[in-house]
Amino acid sequence: MHALQATQIIKLWERLQNASPTERAVLMLAEALAADAEEVAKLPIGRRDAGLLALRRATYGALAPCFMRCPGCGTELEFEVELDAISLAGPELGAEPHQLEHDGFRLSFRLPVSADLFLVKPDLSDRVGALLARCVERVERCGDVVDPTRLPQAVRDALAVEIARLDPQADISLAVNCLSCAHGWSVDFDVAGYLFREIELDAKRLLSEVDVLARSYGWSETEILALSRTRRRTYLELSGAA
Repeated sequence: MHALQATQIIKLWERLQNASPTERAVLMLAEALAADAEEVAKLPIGRRDAGLLALRRATYGALAPCFMRCPGCGTELEFEVELDAISLAGPELGAEPHQLEHDGFRLSFRLPVSADLFLVKPDLSDRVGALLARCVERVERCGDVVDPTRLPQAVRDALAVEIARLDPQADISLAVNCLSCAHGWSVDFDVAGYLFREIELDAKRLLSEVDVLARSYGWSETEILALSRTRRRTYLELSGAA
């Protein structure tokens, strides 16, 4: 995985402005892989997010600074997440569809992909159920075909557990402990959202550097962005702006 270059970061930031969270995840990885977004949208969510973790490591490093407030005492917490520690390798996957038997039901299913999320409305009351139903290709019980949308809750729960086992990278949680009050809790780590925020900050910083260096030296945006970060920083210092 190659790091995003300065020009890519700015163009990608522009493209992501009005995109949904799922669209942002797909477009960021498609840019990094020089791949078609429709093909990236067909990747299992965990494989997509593993690619985004690799992109984040390549572009900004393996340590991700995090900031949050303790829900117990309100203390502002600052810590770093080691991306290698949350890169999870799932089991070896055979060809889809996968199989699951539970409470007399036999299911053939595939793993959720971004294309599924595009079609499941965010405000749907049973979004998880709708997503699971899209991934189930066939359900049988005692030889009879069953409507995937009418699965009992216990079977749906078993399916969700099996999908999480097969694609663990799709749902990453961090265990956080407050040193001030000893309160502990779990928080989801949204790699796509995290990376988008970094790209947004980086793009604005790059545009600020372009503004200063263009005024100081008369260079074009293309010429400035072609410089390495070290050289841009040095020229900023020489211009008195840094």
